[in-house]
Amino acid sequence: MLLSVLAQLRFAASLLFGIRFAAWSLDRLPTAIRQTVQEFGALGTESAEMLNGPVLDEATRREMQSR
Repeated sequence: MLLSVLAQLRFAASLLFGIRFAAWSLDRLPTAIRQTVQEFGALGTESAEMLNGPVLDEATRREMQSR
């Protein structure tokens, strides 16, 4: 877990400061994602709505976009 945290911090530092990506951190991140999905399971439909927000009808969506 500590290695995953360090890999995430290194990745974020590369994005923020424009430094080269470390190969070890890029190798570690997909492994950590797979382990997380195996431990907690995949996101379901309820999670998708929570991440994307509620589904809006066409009139409400247009009103929100025009604001």
